[in-house]
Amino acid sequence: MAFNNIEVSKAATALNALLLGSNAFTTALMWLGFFGSILVALSSVLAPLGLAEGPPIPGDKKNTTTVYVPDLSPLGYGASPRAKHKYSRNCSTPFMAIACPGNSDPWSIDIPNSTIHKFTSTPYGPFNMQFRRYWLDGNVTIGDLTMVESQLLRNGTFAVEGLLVDMTESPGIGLRNHTVPQASNGGVWTEDIFWLEPESSCVNTNLTIDFSDSQDYNSINITDRGGFSDLPPEPDAPILRINTHADASRRITIKDDENHGEGQRADLAYRAYRSAVMVNRLALKSLPGMNPPELGKTTPIGIYNNMPLFYGRMHILSLTAYVNTTAVGRTPAKEIESWCHGYDSNTTASINKPAVHCQILMSPPFLLDNDSGIPDREAVWTQNLTVCASALRASVQRVQLSSNGTKSLRSIQVESRHRHNSTLWAVENMTMRIRDGNLFWGAISTQYENDTSLSTLKSEILYLPAGLSDQASKSGDGNPSSAPGGIWGRLISALPDQAYDFAGAESFALATKWRMLIQRDPTGGPSIVFKQIWTDVAANTLVGSYSTHMVSIEPYDPSTTYDFKYGIPFILLCAIWLLIVQLAFVVFIKERIKPSYIRHFLNQTSLGRVAVGDSLLWAVGSGRRPGMAEPSLNTTTTGISSQTGRIASGAPNQQVPLSTSAWEKTVGKKLVRFGPLDSALRRASNTNQQGRNSDPNDDTPGGSDAEGTPKNISIRVALEYLVRLGKEKDNEEQTTVSE
Repeated sequence: MAFNNIEVSKAATALNALLLGSNAFTTALMWLGFFGSILVALSSVLAPLGLAEGPPIPGDKKNTTTVYVPDLSPLGYGASPRAKHKYSRNCSTPFMAIACPGNSDPWSIDIPNSTIHKFTSTPYGPFNMQFRRYWLDGNVTIGDLTMVESQLLRNGTFAVEGLLVDMTESPGIGLRNHTVPQASNGGVWTEDIFWLEPESSCVNTNLTIDFSDSQDYNSINITDRGGFSDLPPEPDAPILRINTHADASRRITIKDDENHGEGQRADLAYRAYRSAVMVNRLALKSLPGMNPPELGKTTPIGIYNNMPLFYGRMHILSLTAYVNTTAVGRTPAKEIESWCHGYDSNTTASINKPAVHCQILMSPPFLLDNDSGIPDREAVWTQNLTVCASALRASVQRVQLSSNGTKSLRSIQVESRHRHNSTLWAVENMTMRIRDGNLFWGAISTQYENDTSLSTLKSEILYLPAGLSDQASKSGDGNPSSAPGGIWGRLISALPDQAYDFAGAESFALATKWRMLIQRDPTGGPSIVFKQIWTDVAANTLVGSYSTHMVSIEPYDPSTTYDFKYGIPFILLCAIWLLIVQLAFVVFIKERIKPSYIRHFLNQTSLGRVAVGDSLLWAVGSGRRPGMAEPSLNTTTTGISSQTGRIASGAPNQQVPLSTSAWEKTVGKKLVRFGPLDSALRRASNTNQQGRNSDPNDDTPGGSDAEGTPKNISIRVALEYLVRLGKEKDNEEQTTVSE
């Protein structure tokens, strides 16, 4: 069967119609392929960018040992060595030494073993804390309350040497000698930690200190914003009855009612409110310039020795700082302070006398009647006066911790914390006055619940009992558990002259923090100020000495995340590919195209010839077929001229080499047959052209050019051509095999 150039052109035209047809569907496929090529390039660049290291995922729990992690911050470097820290306790009156609870020798500072055993039966007691910095006086450890590094400008909960420090709006410290589990990627674990946290409640006195020039004391006034003019009438006031006998029974009796009772109820809000009312009433009597009271009335106050003579900064003052004690005497002022505390120095120390500290916060200055917020020489400043009642509570909190696997305190994160439902607390039960010493307190084992030397309580929290340190504003020698109470009094006496500036006089950032807290909440803000300052001093004073050596940890497993915005080109590309695969699947299901057809035509392309070499090439009409071993061509009806290299019909049989060079000189330069195209193409074309051509042997009218090449072959015709061509190829191969 012979084919000329026209017949080969028909095949090319059929393929061209299949790939680049003029109808809308073919055009759409062409553009789809174009955009697909762009998407391939974009996907190869953008898709990998979406990959990132994901959050660690906790795995199955396992027990592991822990290792100590040193603190490389100033708080760590500033801590004294732990080896020589020694516990002791001394008790005394203003005139003589007395024996401490459990000890018969008034001069002995040793702590009885029985007391140590009781308060070390759990790790949540006085022997779980030590002084951060101390010095030795013989065998006595003297705690140092100096500041090492302030944490006031930090936020969140973090680990430092010996502590977890919470500097949020619910501040406190957790006593823990830091160790971390040995896990390469870190993990999550829980621990029960001894926690100390301040509690405070504040009431605005509705009085302000106003000034325009802090160096001119006559310009410093106290202004009535309702604190004097709107004083409530004399209520069913608490009974303040002082026993004038100078003996150990001298005490204050407080009227019990539903709002203010004795015991472990601190009732801080009630104490702060009643104290503010009583202080304002006493101050009104002591300031003749404010009588009769009138809203907005002012009178100079800088001349009174109870108020500091420097303004323009925040201060923590004693409860009766703005009372003119020269006019009313000191006794009424002290009575108000004792009522707010709930005890005086001669009251017997016990679990029912929690240490309460009552103070006044003079806020940072605010510009008065100045909308611009920019001060000038004539600007008037105002500072609020707020009465606050504060106490300390201890608890055992279950804390969930995590670590990223590095042996650093910065790797320790506090995920959550909450108190236990109930803990057995104990305070020494001794007949000792508050001014004579400090009682031991803490959580104990249930075996000591009925011990007569202890007062016990089952509760989530324990308010720390009042002791000598609460009044002396210092810690007891060798007794770190007394330091928390001593910090409160230190705040009053030390703020103006403190080595570290708590008020923010030299730190604009700190002053702004306090100002924003108080502007946001005039009563809740001062409460946070008190609690955070106490927490800061406590973090610089104490460390925890207890650590766990084995924990149950959920080790972290690595994970990977993907940002899908980088995968949009790839997703679109997959959608195009899915459409193509579905179309191909439909074609194969209907058996319109077989893999052998596709393989045959791929082999006919230039890329296919490069891949398979010349093993599948043969000249038209040769006796050689793909897979035959002969390296030469034996023509029959079709020959190839050795001079011209043209395909000649009816040429005699010749042996034509099929080497690459010979192929280039002969078949490679001319159009060659790729298979039996003529009959399949003609049948497909004639089927499509029915009704157009009057002469079935004449392809020229309307359907072909002068040479007989079809002009307009549809995709359907091209597909039929491909199918028929493949079938003829199969039949031809079967005939060859049978021969």
